[in-house]
Amino acid sequence: MTATQIPADELATLATDIWDWRARQQPVLGDDIPRLPRPSGWLPDFSPEAVNRARQRRDELTARWRVLDVRDLDVAAQIDHRLLGSV
Repeated sequence: MTATQIPADELATLATDIWDWRARQQPVLGDDIPRLPRPSGWLPDFSPEAVNRARQRRDELTARWRVLDVRDLDVAAQIDHRLLGSV
């Protein structure tokens, strides 16, 4: 894939999609501290099929992140882009 120029709102959309994926994948912890709001009706699912779907979605999000050319965006957006790549 080659890099493409993007508007800042596309970066924001990707950030929302990554956060949603992360919220669905973060495991339940043994304490009662709410670290992340869960989607309505969320239940942990670590079946082979669910893990495969999560990996496929992760790979899709990573591919979307990699093709973003943020050089012409402001520094804050470029930092956001780098942070998204670390998730």
